[in-house]
Amino acid sequence: MPRAAKITVSAAPNKTRWTLAQNRQDQEKQELVMNMQANAPYYEHHEQSLPKYESFDGSQYSVPGLDRMSTASWKPPMAVNGNGNGNGHYDDHEYNTPVEERASHQISVDTRVPRSQERDIVGQHLLYETAMQDTQSFEILDIAEVDALKKEHARLNARVEAANRKLLLESKVKDAAQNLQRLYSVSGKSRPDTPQSPDTPKKSRSSLMGRGSRTSSSGSGMGLPLDQAKDELAVSIKKVDELNTAVKALMDRRQFVESKLLRHTAAVLAEQSARALAREASSPYSNGHAETHGEDETSMMYSPDEFDGIRDILHGAPARAASKGAKSGDVQKMKDEHEQQIASVQSRLEHLNDQLRYVIGEASRTRGVDLEPEHDLSDEDVEPVQRLDQRLDRLEDNLQLLDQEQQGVKSHYARLQDSAHMTRNAVEEQLEGLNNRLHNTLLLGADMQDMESMREPPQATGHGYQQQLEYLSDSLQTIEQLLRQHRVDLDNAREAGDDASKAAEEAHGRATSHAQKVGEYEATLGGLWDILQSDVVSRRPSMIGSDDGDEDTRSPGTPLREDFSLQAFNTRVQSLFDRAQSAKEQHDILRRQIQQQRELNGKSDAEKDRQLTDLQGKHEQLTADHEAAQDELAKALSQRAQVESEAGQSKLELMNVTNDHAELKRSVDAHLQERDEMQRRVDTHQSHAMTLQEQIDSLEAQIADMTDDARLATVESNSKHDEHTAKYDDLSAQLESAVAAKEAAEQRHVTLQKDAEEHENDIVRLTTELAMAKAELDGAYGSRAERAREAQAAEVAGLGDRNKQMTDELEHLQSEHDNVRSLHRDLSGEHEVLRGEHEATLAQLGSLHAKIQADTAERSKLLEAELVDMTDAYQDLTREAIELEKERVQLEDLIDGLRDRCDSLEAQVNDERVRWLGMKSPSSSSESNGLNGRASMTSTMVLRQEFKKMMREARGEGVKALRAEQDHRRHLEAELRRLRQANGPLASAASRTTNGGSERHSTDASSTSGLGQTY
Repeated sequence: MPRAAKITVSAAPNKTRWTLAQNRQDQEKQELVMNMQANAPYYEHHEQSLPKYESFDGSQYSVPGLDRMSTASWKPPMAVNGNGNGNGHYDDHEYNTPVEERASHQISVDTRVPRSQERDIVGQHLLYETAMQDTQSFEILDIAEVDALKKEHARLNARVEAANRKLLLESKVKDAAQNLQRLYSVSGKSRPDTPQSPDTPKKSRSSLMGRGSRTSSSGSGMGLPLDQAKDELAVSIKKVDELNTAVKALMDRRQFVESKLLRHTAAVLAEQSARALAREASSPYSNGHAETHGEDETSMMYSPDEFDGIRDILHGAPARAASKGAKSGDVQKMKDEHEQQIASVQSRLEHLNDQLRYVIGEASRTRGVDLEPEHDLSDEDVEPVQRLDQRLDRLEDNLQLLDQEQQGVKSHYARLQDSAHMTRNAVEEQLEGLNNRLHNTLLLGADMQDMESMREPPQATGHGYQQQLEYLSDSLQTIEQLLRQHRVDLDNAREAGDDASKAAEEAHGRATSHAQKVGEYEATLGGLWDILQSDVVSRRPSMIGSDDGDEDTRSPGTPLREDFSLQAFNTRVQSLFDRAQSAKEQHDILRRQIQQQRELNGKSDAEKDRQLTDLQGKHEQLTADHEAAQDELAKALSQRAQVESEAGQSKLELMNVTNDHAELKRSVDAHLQERDEMQRRVDTHQSHAMTLQEQIDSLEAQIADMTDDARLATVESNSKHDEHTAKYDDLSAQLESAVAAKEAAEQRHVTLQKDAEEHENDIVRLTTELAMAKAELDGAYGSRAERAREAQAAEVAGLGDRNKQMTDELEHLQSEHDNVRSLHRDLSGEHEVLRGEHEATLAQLGSLHAKIQADTAERSKLLEAELVDMTDAYQDLTREAIELEKERVQLEDLIDGLRDRCDSLEAQVNDERVRWLGMKSPSSSSESNGLNGRASMTSTMVLRQEFKKMMREARGEGVKALRAEQDHRRHLEAELRRLRQANGPLASAASRTTNGGSERHSTDASSTSGLGQTY
């Protein structure tokens, strides 16, 4: 008997079995043949036809009734070089298996348990908890991924079935090749196991083409066909191995897809169960659960298998109960049940469509798009099948719309996230720049102690502007503290300025009194200088005619007429003092001479006595004059010392007061400048803070509305603001230079005032010395007083002129001081003008910003209008594409119909060829009795060639169909990707049309490939 090879597939849930069992008639015929072979002598006498050829393992050829049998009745024999398991080529198949025991690859999702069975509550709960825990790691796939996996599972099923059919065909070819190889290997040898009578001669082998005659065939010339048969057997075995490997790979992939779908289904069910438990736990009324979900429980009573049965009934397929021979009453009852199920499915589909429509509407409203209203379905005069198809079509449309809305929401959220990220980065950069400027400003206006406590501003990291806002808040607090501190300092400075102004007023009063005294001193010195000049002029003629001693007493460096100056006055007073000393020495000499003369003329007469008495009287008078002059000189010296001390004290007081006034004035100006600067900084910081707060509020409220144009406008405004800031800095520098020039002028004025005070002191000193010299001259020269008075008058006139010049110079300096003050006032006015220009510039920047915002809004409107136009054009293009697609589908349907017709005709031709293969007409059968062994061999070769040609054509057709199916699948996948990427308003209609054509093409292609692979 033929042996069956059996191998199981690893990692497969069930064995896949292909059954090639013979029917009862074939088994009876085979048993008859075996009995005839066992009882050969008996059948020789009873004219029973024996098979013309018998193999050693019991198989035979040309048995009546078996020649026309399909190759499906043959059981695969063991391989030639097999080791008991068919040489490893039949591991995936097991033959002789009844049809009822074949394993099915259908996945049953009917998880319902009959209510009649008794359930263990604790065990069921434990199983439920275990299943929920096991499904935690399972992944919930998208609708697109689930559809792709289901389509891939269907394709894998089709490919597995085609591969199994092809494997069955190749197995038959391999069996035929094995039989041919055995035929050629034992063709020239006698069969030792043939049960023949020892008295009768050995019968020759029967021919493959013969029916009743037994002719001997020679075994010579079989070397070449034997080698060819071996090669064909090896090629067949190799193909079977390749097909086994391909079937195993396909089954592994199908198992992976099924596992993934089952995991997805389990995860979805677990999530829905968890949500139901959560709603039940959160519901305040526990009794309303059964009423609310009663319809769902009723709808869940029908499994997918039953739904498939409904589909079969709707499409005209016979019911399962009818196939089992159910009665007509059961059939009617089943039809009623199916009608109820159809109504239930229809209601469930309507409910599901409403839920999907609600979800799609919510998703559209989140993106600001209104969903188009759905047209109503008319159920009047419509069959149940058409109503169900309408609901299913609407469900498909809603699923496609849901997929599109999901893609749109994803893209919308992605754009929002990108814009929010860009906005956050821009805000962070602006805050970073503002914090840097604020930090630099704080460094300029803070003390060393405050600088040590300040930290550097954080860098932009791209992870949010929270750090920048915190640093800005800390900086604003620091600015508030500095402002409070500066306000306290300004109050103190204002109080100090008030005190300084009071002190300056007092000093100014003292300076005025001192100035009056200085005027009196100047007048006194002027009078003394005039007296000295008049004395010099009066003494000049007498000094011209004097002797050499007189020339020696006169100062050689003293000019005849000299202007008033402190040095000249000091020199003149010193010369007068020297002259007074020389006059005193001459007076001593004259007294000694007189005493000598008195000693020499002791015996002079009364005239000499009288002269002596006169001389003594003169001497006494001179002595008294000298003593009076000495007293006056001492008084003048004391007055001079007192005046010098008072003048020095007044000078010191005036200098102190002037210095205090200048210092107070500088400190007041500095404080005023600091106050103005701090006020300006405070205003700037407040404006920056307000602007920043407004920007933050606007950015937080209108993150999605910020555009690149606004950023460019901000950059332009910042550049203009920087230009105005630079201009303001230049004007500030000019103001500072003017203030420096003012301070230099004031310093020059102070220097000139000091020089004037020194001159005044010299004038006072010279006046004193002049008074002393005048007294001495009056005492020394007596009769020359008039000339000395004239000379001193001339000198005093010169001093008056010099004093007038100094007064003019003082007035000139005062006018310069007034000019500097006016310049300072002009610069202050210019500073105010610049401040007004700065404020006007800021106002212009504000108006420019508003204009930029208006331009941005107008540009946005223009872009929206262009976008609407582009959308309309895109809709027109989409309509044209849909029309073209419809025309293409119609042409493809026509082509597919012609291709189907060609395939059917080709299949009929192949069937006829297979049916007539190896058979002859009645005339040829009558003539076959006279053919010899060579004709039998020729017919065998022709049969082999015809069989090989048929197999090559079948394989070529199968390869062509597989390639066509692969090309069509790639085309459908490309179309599906394109339709999923489309987001137009008519994408749903286009996708629905394309999907319908794709399904028809895939059905036609699968049917074509099935026909090609069958033959």
